[in-house]
Amino acid sequence: MLGDLAARAADVGVSVTFLFFLLAALGIPLPATIALIIGGAALIHLPGGVRLLPLLSAAALAGTVTGDVVWFFLGRRAGLRALRLLCRISLSRDTCVRQSEEFFGRHGVKVMLVARFFPGLSFLAVPMAGAGKAGWLGFLAFDVVGIAAWMACAVAIGVLFSRQIDQIPALLQGTQAGAGLVVGAAIGAYLWLRWWRRRVDKRAAQPARTSPSELNLLLAKKAAPVVVDLRSPIHRELEPVALPGALLARLEHLESDTMGLDRDIDIVTYCACPNDVTAIRAAGILRSLGFANVRVLSGGFDAWREAGLPVQAII
Repeated sequence: MLGDLAARAADVGVSVTFLFFLLAALGIPLPATIALIIGGAALIHLPGGVRLLPLLSAAALAGTVTGDVVWFFLGRRAGLRALRLLCRISLSRDTCVRQSEEFFGRHGVKVMLVARFFPGLSFLAVPMAGAGKAGWLGFLAFDVVGIAAWMACAVAIGVLFSRQIDQIPALLQGTQAGAGLVVGAAIGAYLWLRWWRRRVDKRAAQPARTSPSELNLLLAKKAAPVVVDLRSPIHRELEPVALPGALLARLEHLESDTMGLDRDIDIVTYCACPNDVTAIRAAGILRSLGFANVRVLSGGFDAWREAGLPVQAII
């Protein structure tokens, strides 16, 4: 089975391998890791396949690096606009987007060494590196090493379990329709679960909200609310302004960052996440700490800027 597959893959050649991994790196949902595992398992069944493996691996490496370079320079040119685009089209949960930003903020361009092993992180880390003005040569070095390590692990898994992988087509032979139904049902269940979890996250302890225009009027009053900025460090670095008088805080250190504040004051949280997810989580934490009057700025920092309302520089 795998021998026939490897023979067809060898006929396809280097150019198609390069194109496949280029498209995967650009964001087309292609099963790159699975392709590496099956490719490693298949090529050892082909006479001369061991000699062909380095050539096809080099094509896959070149395609992946080329795609990353495109996203790197797009991030450098577009900055936050590129990150906002990726946040909107990412299949990762909103919390995964925020966690990716936090992880990159802590480790910088070195995250490229492991990014390919985490699908959500690999989707965001490359344009983040460009937007964060990472050095071109440093990015390229870490990216190449990280991609090579990911490919080596995937191919090694295919080689080690080639006999078991070779049995899969035989097990499915004659039951293609049933297998298709099983795969389709699994994909449907996965998508439904993602949708359901997002609805649960959005409904759970939904705080009150305020619009940018309403908050702007409140800030002009004597008893103005305390505004808490919960954007990730990379967002603050790329756009070093905040709402007037905002308290800069981190979700992980929210208790210590708000220590000393009167529990009866009004608080408004905001972030730059899809669906205001970090601001909503922060509101829940603040309520658990005893703050009675907590609201979320609808649309977050982006909505405030789009409304043309004033900001102040972060010092």
